[in-house]
Amino acid sequence: MPTLTPRELEILQLLTYGHTNRQIAASVQINTTDVIDHIADLYRKLGAHDRDSLIAAWRNEKAVGS
Repeated sequence: MPTLTPRELEILQLLTYGHTNRQIAASVQINTTDVIDHIADLYRKLGAHDRDSLIAAWRNEKAVGS
């Protein structure tokens, strides 16, 4: 399982709730550009290419890791 930072995990959780980049930025008090950068890192770490595949990959990693 790839190592995710606490911020990446926080953003990933908000993505699973269907939040937009703007909503995530407001929730964690960072700018939208930083949210986009974190999501890009998540795509790379989890081998995803869109939000749906990112969430599916994360759920799969959690299931394998438990």
